Amino acid sequence: MVAVVLQSIAIAQNPGNIADTDNKVAAIKSNLVNYRTEETTYPAHIVNTTYYDNKTIKAVRTFYIDNNVNKTVTAYFSDGQMIYHEQIWTDNEGKIIHTELSYLEDHHLVKWSLDNKEMARSEQYWKSWDKQLCESSKSHRKNT
Repeated sequence: MVAVVLQSIAIAQNPGNIADTDNKVAAIKSNLVNYRTEETTYPAHIVNTTYYDNKTIKAVRTFYIDNNVNKTVTAYFSDGQMIYHEQIWTDNEGKIIHTELSYLEDHHLVKWSLDNKEMARSEQYWKSWDKQLCESSKSHRKNT
């Protein structure tokens, strides 16, 4: 357990890993139009789109409108693991009113920011958010 914690701290403190993730996410974003998609629409106009490169999951995007706020949640994957999760909320004019960016390594949260403010590991919600992302990452791995 201590080794996992120390490894996570080392990853979080290594800006090279964040830059590597940013590069992977940029490559996925630039190729979204080339990936095979599966789209599902749920009640309340929630649209879920999954992007695949052959059988390999690359991204999952969920879009919905809640109280006149356009909410887009996207998870990006590399080697079967979620590496980045973003939530971007915009108003009806397209102005960004909320962002939440999460970086993951080995299914665990290593960096998290809300509205351009980096969240500390000591934040009370860190552990809960880490658990949610870990479960989501692992569940998508099973579905590929």
